[in-house]
Amino acid sequence: MPNWCGNYTEIEGPTDLVQDLFEAGKDERFLEHMAPIGEWDYNDALSSWGTKWDIDIGRMDFKKLDNDRAILKGYFESAWSPPEQAFLTFLYNNKDVNVKLLYHEPSMDFAGSLEHGTITITESGIDFFNTDPLGIELDETFGIVDDLEEYIEEEMIEAIHTDPSILTNPEKDDSKTETTG
Repeated sequence: MPNWCGNYTEIEGPTDLVQDLFEAGKDERFLEHMAPIGEWDYNDALSSWGTKWDIDIGRMDFKKLDNDRAILKGYFESAWSPPEQAFLTFLYNNKDVNVKLLYHEPSMDFAGSLEHGTITITESGIDFFNTDPLGIELDETFGIVDDLEEYIEEEMIEAIHTDPSILTNPEKDDSKTETTG
């Protein structure tokens, strides 16, 4: 069973193109529509899509805009990693499309965007998610700061249960107490 990578996307472009993508997604052929591989093969899926399975777009919405444009946006999950390769192929083949892809996989400690790449969450720290524009956007989308704070709290509790000596006063070392006799 894979870890699930949370994704948020906005795909804006010509109505016919975005609607075709939306319709393909209803049949769980979203990534196949973006970057066709034909009959599914694990290695082909990984190299062409960036993830091993196609996705369920059940939490995505299609909306027509002005000037014969439309937008498809919402959340989906992908197996292990974001489907960056499929999105890049789709962008390469459709110059009149704008795409945003944000992703977060807490179990593997990464988050990022199609535009800015992948960051390691714990190495970036809470400050990144409170001050950097990308960090703020990722936090607003996925609640990363709350997850980090919960993780830190759990680690502290685990450390206390594992090594109760961390609760002792560091100023007082009982092993060096002198006795007079």
